[in-house]
Amino acid sequence: DLYQRRVREAVVSTQSTGCLSANALTAVPECVGKMVNLRHLYLCNNKISVIENVDGCKHLETLELRHNQISKVDDGCLASLNKLKTLTLSSNNISTFSPNVFPTSLTFLGLYGNQIADFNLLLSVVQRLSELKTVYMGANMCFGGLPLRSSFNITVEYQPASAGGEAKRQKCEVMRYSFSDILRIVKERQPSLVSIDG
Repeated sequence: DLYQRRVREAVVSTQSTGCLSANALTAVPECVGKMVNLRHLYLCNNKISVIENVDGCKHLETLELRHNQISKVDDGCLASLNKLKTLTLSSNNISTFSPNVFPTSLTFLGLYGNQIADFNLLLSVVQRLSELKTVYMGANMCFGGLPLRSSFNITVEYQPASAGGEAKRQKCEVMRYSFSDILRIVKERQPSLVSIDG
């Protein structure tokens, strides 16, 4: 059938891109973890509830999991993906995760449209990921779960405290939110911020 054929096509070991979007998948196929040369994996618009079977994809740079049914991101499920640059988890049911779950190599993180209620958790992710340039996190519960009404991009620059050494200035260039009062909220909840430009 069509599903089996598409999985077989995606499993070719020399292929660098796997597209299994819109296939009504309820899980990431086990064979995906054997795709050692895979660089880009698209699993959008499925019914996947758990991130699994990707740990063998050591060269993965892009992982797209938008519009699935993921409710949490388990510790260790992305640990081996140290080349991952783009991770999109928007429009799922994610409510919580460990800030350490995301690879430090990320430059783009999409968490828009989930169930995350802890704004400080979102900020801790930004602080931890030193390569992060863009993060979309609007329409989560900490923003009232509102859909994007008047979106705008802001730059968040902060200087985290360091133990015994000089503080490193870090900058996340784009953070997309869903309401205009975000500047006040960021300043109140994250006093270590150096500047916020709207």
